[in-house]
Amino acid sequence: MGAHHGVDESRYSQLGSDLRCIGPGQRGRQQAVISPNEVNNQLQDISIATEELYTLYRMDPITATTTIITLATFIKDLIEVGQNIQRSIEMVSENRRRIRDLTNDIVRTLVEIANLTRGKEDTFQAPALLSALGNLKQDMLYVLSACNRIAPSERPGFRGFRSQIKAWMKREDIEAEIRRLKEHVNKCHVQFTAISVARIERSTTRIEDIALDSINTHLRVEQRLIGHHVENRAMLQRVQGMMAQVLIETSYGQNVMTRTAQVISSDPSHRKLESRYFAIETMRLIESLQQLVVTGKLVLDLPQWNHAAPFSLVLFRPKPIRHILHSVLGLILEISTTSTLSVQSLLSLELGQNLRSLRMYPEAVALEGLVTQILRQAIVIGHGEGGLAELAFSFDVLSRAHEDQLQYNLAARASKQSLELWRRVSIIFPDIDNSQGHLASSLSHARHLFEAGQLVAAIAVAEEAVALTSTILKRLVVSDALWTDSDIHKAVTCRATYFLLAKSPLGGWATHRGL
Repeated sequence: MGAHHGVDESRYSQLGSDLRCIGPGQRGRQQAVISPNEVNNQLQDISIATEELYTLYRMDPITATTTIITLATFIKDLIEVGQNIQRSIEMVSENRRRIRDLTNDIVRTLVEIANLTRGKEDTFQAPALLSALGNLKQDMLYVLSACNRIAPSERPGFRGFRSQIKAWMKREDIEAEIRRLKEHVNKCHVQFTAISVARIERSTTRIEDIALDSINTHLRVEQRLIGHHVENRAMLQRVQGMMAQVLIETSYGQNVMTRTAQVISSDPSHRKLESRYFAIETMRLIESLQQLVVTGKLVLDLPQWNHAAPFSLVLFRPKPIRHILHSVLGLILEISTTSTLSVQSLLSLELGQNLRSLRMYPEAVALEGLVTQILRQAIVIGHGEGGLAELAFSFDVLSRAHEDQLQYNLAARASKQSLELWRRVSIIFPDIDNSQGHLASSLSHARHLFEAGQLVAAIAVAEEAVALTSTILKRLVVSDALWTDSDIHKAVTCRATYFLLAKSPLGGWATHRGL
């Protein structure tokens, strides 16, 4: 093997002949030919060569297994060849660290190529890639054969020793070959990386296209559902209008309404069919009103309130059940016929309080909540302070509907908004006596705070209510005129204020204040 590398054998041939000359039985002739200095030099050369031979002789031989390149096995073959190159280099003790680093980089790059192609063989079935892999394997096998030449030989004696010395002297050439191989491997890695990136981009594009198609399909389905929903709502409103028209305008409907009112009055728990029908129709009326608000078809015509006169309140007297049922059906018929409704006609019916009288508390809360929303919108668009009193009163009714459901925190929140609005009205119109609405709202808020366990806040509101009560009672006592419905409402509210203080833990505070 060593002769193929062109190594000069003269030094080792002369060394072998000189060594034979000093063997046993030839000492007299050697002494006559070689001087002592030459003998010492030759012995030193022999010692150095022996150490080198011993070092090389300790290494195991390396063999490489070659296989036919296919897409399923080429990565395994390349990694095995790279590892063989790595092991062959490590067997030379004089090899420098940079050669080991080169071989490590080659193996790592081959492993990265394997990771890129794992499970994606169909993507890399390109003739150019297969040809590049074939060239890479041939190059790696060539480098492996060159590395094998510096591996330890099994030849005995100095013949094997000479071949090892010749191979060892070629280690610089091996390093150059490995560097070239590393560049070749890097080029292949770049090719595979480019293919993988292109594949990812194509996959991303396909995913985006699929996502867009899915979104478009979802939008089409949603649009279709919305269309069906609108159509169904319109059909339902027409059916409701027809039923309301039959019940209101025909004698048969009048008889049905009379029997329905009788059943509802005898069914406080609202479990019978007639009671459930009335509750459903009321909620559908509220939904229709919400739709009018959204579409802008609700006529925001607030009642004209004379700012020079106080906002008058009277004791509420519930309407008969048949009248309430007729009011609900009448609103449904008006909406289905004209697709519009005025706020004034809605407020005049006092449906929220009438529903409370029938113990239809969820419906009352829903309706009064919608009324407060409508009044706020009306004030914002131009009615200004003229609608504040109506809004304050509506919040007071809403708070009492929450109180009926034992929702005291919600009731306190609504009554607080009502009280703040009455305070604002008193500031805006200081020359007008609005103490009646202010007192009613203060009483409601104090009661709700007491029920919610907020005693400190309840005391502060109670002081405000007591101050208003004193002023109102003085005016009632001094006046010699007959009491109107509004005066009766004032007196009843004042009495309720004192009763609240007497029955609550605030009674001791009220007694201390001399009330």
